[in-house]
Amino acid sequence: MHKRRRRLSHFLRSERGALTIEFVIWIPIFLTILAFTADACKLYLTQADMWDVARDTARRVSTGQYCTSADAESYARSQLLYPLTYTFTLTQGTTDIVEISTPIASASVFGVLASYGGFTANTMTAKVSMPNEPGACST
Repeated sequence: MHKRRRRLSHFLRSERGALTIEFVIWIPIFLTILAFTADACKLYLTQADMWDVARDTARRVSTGQYCTSADAESYARSQLLYPLTYTFTLTQGTTDIVEISTPIASASVFGVLASYGGFTANTMTAKVSMPNEPGACST
């Protein structure tokens, strides 16, 4: 019994393996922060890409390069960098409006923002409007 008590006392005072235990405790927190950062970066990059493509498509429609919604949508889809589920809307009139949207959950890399932030039903949208130029397609 005395030998067992001595071994237990030595085990409790020993710091052997403390670094391993600290690593095991902290690694999930660091991985969560890394996943959150990767998700945020991917969402910002996707949003920037959607804005660029929406702006370029709206400009091409307003100058008359694309007169139909199908042509404009085909062009926009060919320019988007990421293979996500996009919704494309073109409203033509005196001002052409191009709207591209995608669910935030599908644009996320690890789904950290979607699971912690309640973003699963929300969508990211890029909406650009440009007035028609003279000589452009009529509606």
